[in-house]
Amino acid sequence: MNIIKNISAATIMSLLVCSATAQEMGVVTGPTKETVKGEFLVPFLKGKLYGYSNEQKKIIIEPKFEHVSFFRGTAAKGVYKGKDVQIMRDGTFKTVIVKKEPPLVVERVPVQSMFTPAQQADDATLDIAGKHSFKFDKKTNTLYKSPAYDSVLYSFSDWKTVLVKLKGTGKVGMVDNSGNILIPFEYDEYVYDLGYFMEPELIMRKDGKLGVINKLNRILVPFEYTRIEFCGSVGNLFLYKGNKATLVDSQYKSLFADELIDPVVCIDIISAYTAKGAGYIDQKGNVIVPLKYKEVKPWGTEPAVYGFGWVTDKSGRSFFVNDKGVEFYSN
Repeated sequence: MNIIKNISAATIMSLLVCSATAQEMGVVTGPTKETVKGEFLVPFLKGKLYGYSNEQKKIIIEPKFEHVSFFRGTAAKGVYKGKDVQIMRDGTFKTVIVKKEPPLVVERVPVQSMFTPAQQADDATLDIAGKHSFKFDKKTNTLYKSPAYDSVLYSFSDWKTVLVKLKGTGKVGMVDNSGNILIPFEYDEYVYDLGYFMEPELIMRKDGKLGVINKLNRILVPFEYTRIEFCGSVGNLFLYKGNKATLVDSQYKSLFADELIDPVVCIDIISAYTAKGAGYIDQKGNVIVPLKYKEVKPWGTEPAVYGFGWVTDKSGRSFFVNDKGVEFYSN
């Protein structure tokens, strides 16, 4: 599978990851160690109250707040005795009116075709000796097809091979420009070419389920899945059965032993829920933060920043973790 061989394809994949721009997703790119003057401070939960520590978990601002945010420059937001406050880096604070932010909404976008067919027209002369062919006129950008075909869905090899839908049955198959059937008309829908104009690896729908075949009609991924989604921009995929997904690489080999429940990818980190618990893994299936929590928010999104996640443990305590699995929490 060659999704990221083409720059434009890689760009599209990255947009599909969270189905929105970083701003729309609530992905926070700052503050960072480079943009914050002084020591980088991390919100730290001690008991039931929040303060701030450095990255070595040394307390810098004593925990006294019901909630705090990361610092933006010289100030951070917090809640003290039920009132919204602005916290300064020296630990002082004052009451303020805080504009409430809308909740983060993650829209999932399935893998789908980017191909736009040329203008199409029927030509009965393309029915010869029981074969139904097609031809493409580059001058007029018109595809002439046999009247046996409802439409041409996708083209390969400079219009020498196409996926077509039959009239009447609506089934999808592949033919060459001589009318030879290369993939039989047994599929309900063409979804996407994972080969992206290289060697075709086609997501198809059959009997209501998705799978992947090559141009020889060899099954690469069995037709068992309800949806298929990209996992970031590295060419890996989520194969879904209901809300449970298997993470696979570009050769469709499993990268993580457990099924993931509605995984979300942000900043190349997967928010992973399993039957055992929730945590974070990277796109290759490596555990970043152990899957032991009750709940995790998408990596790097509010109230966290880049390099951190917001987790809730099984006793209901919520705090931040970094990409080394360090918990900014103590009793």
